Amino acid sequence: MQELIEQLQVLAKEGWDKQAQASYVRYVNQEQMELAECFRQVHLVGSPLYTKLLQVARLSPREKLALILRQLGAYVDEYDFLQLSVRAKYTFDPELAPLAPFYVLVRSYVLRLYGRAKRKSQPFLQEFAQTNDRNAFSSQLNLLRTYLDRQALSYLRTKYPTEENDLARLLCYAKQTGCALDFETGASFHNRCLKTTHAYLPKNMKVQLAKTDTTGYFNLKNNARMIEYIVSLESLNFVSQWNVLKKRADQTYESDPKCYDLFELEEIANTESFNYGIPYGRGTVPFWYRASHAELDGVSQLDSQVRRAAKKKWRYLKDARQTKAGLAYADIVNQGGLTDLFLWRSISQEKRLSLYQAYVDYLRQTDQKAPGITAFLTKSDRWYKASN
Repeated sequence: MQELIEQLQVLAKEGWDKQAQASYVRYVNQEQMELAECFRQVHLVGSPLYTKLLQVARLSPREKLALILRQLGAYVDEYDFLQLSVRAKYTFDPELAPLAPFYVLVRSYVLRLYGRAKRKSQPFLQEFAQTNDRNAFSSQLNLLRTYLDRQALSYLRTKYPTEENDLARLLCYAKQTGCALDFETGASFHNRCLKTTHAYLPKNMKVQLAKTDTTGYFNLKNNARMIEYIVSLESLNFVSQWNVLKKRADQTYESDPKCYDLFELEEIANTESFNYGIPYGRGTVPFWYRASHAELDGVSQLDSQVRRAAKKKWRYLKDARQTKAGLAYADIVNQGGLTDLFLWRSISQEKRLSLYQAYVDYLRQTDQKAPGITAFLTKSDRWYKASN
């Protein structure tokens, strides 16, 4: 009993209120688990126990999000990069899976705070401007998504180490969980090129999950197109800043843009991004959150300096139907999903550039969103003309 009392005193100091502490006691009694193990689990952010306490705590959404940041020891360094203190007693649960309830809770709290923002209002930026403090709540919250990304990648690579590539790992997870994947949200921001590029081909595709909300609480706790992976069309591995970010001797991440070369910056520029808002893709979005993705995700002014430097070097292209000439972007993989991917990979390197240009021309003339390479070849004879 004395050990439990001491644990509750520590939890109170760490920010857990009486309701959360009572939930902890109930968990201990129900699970009949060693107290030391329960205490270890509650310090794993995203674990079932941590998520339970977060859910029952009588704190506002803002207070709950601030609690997560504080417990992780989050701070923004001199290069506007979010670091997690190596001395923090809380760390992400390595078993935190992509569809875990914790992610949905975090998104729901952010949406309750900022999700009804009007178009072009940029609530994170507005709040940050009031203090211009790099460690302001809105700045830290905006950057927290990068660590949610890191865990989503790490889970799949750890869970399925024997699979041939990252896409195979993602497909295994989707099959085991029965989760449908979304391939239909545009990936122009993840297929950047240099200003000196003359011949352009997309390199990557975007995969999001879940394709549609699977929580059963469409308007409250929606997980549609929340977790995001960027997959190389060639290697079938994830493209991510976490592949190239370097650790210093003190175990913090190197955040000085000068420490990264051009091709490392490319991966940082094309990296994935956890979606606080709900992207449309070709899916549905609750009415009052219809602007949430545009206003909450991709707030460039609050990016780390290394990400801003990467995006300055590697520019994104406008969608084909928004252009009349020159380089333009069109999704290779979209409505056809894996069929698009395998078809594209079956086309010889020599023919891809002419096919892609014909595809772009087709989208410009028909003024439609890119349907994917399979639909283009099915609906148009332009490829055949271009290849003759």
